[in-house]
Amino acid sequence: MFVPRRRGGVEEAAASRRLSIVIPYTTPELTKAALDAAGVLCRKLSTRATLVAVDIVPFPCPLHQTLVDPKHLERQLLELVRGTTIPVRVILLHARDLDVAYRRVLKPDSLILIATRHNWWRRPGKKLARRLIRAGYNVVIVSA
Repeated sequence: MFVPRRRGGVEEAAASRRLSIVIPYTTPELTKAALDAAGVLCRKLSTRATLVAVDIVPFPCPLHQTLVDPKHLERQLLELVRGTTIPVRVILLHARDLDVAYRRVLKPDSLILIATRHNWWRRPGKKLARRLIRAGYNVVIVSA
């Protein structure tokens, strides 16, 4: 990611542009690794992180009637955030399409952190990263 150089350096440039760091929820372990990496960036850039989880609702069901209890999802997300040392905003979306849901939440200049494991087969995090890169977002892949 390119940040223009100014008198105050990277910190001032990030603060002036209101850089937002977004962590898409993939799995509990990988999301925790992405939150840890975001902690380092947030402290250096003096910004905050946003954890975004998308609950896919199948078409026959209304969007307000999810298959999974929303309270359970909220508890799971808050448990992940509880161990962090940075301010994290949590967003839980109910949507029919993953790409549409992320485009609704992400700003064009967002920095997206996705943690993946180094495997030879395609993982959901890597697929999501490819789709977001194709859509024009800045994506950083963190090895977990």
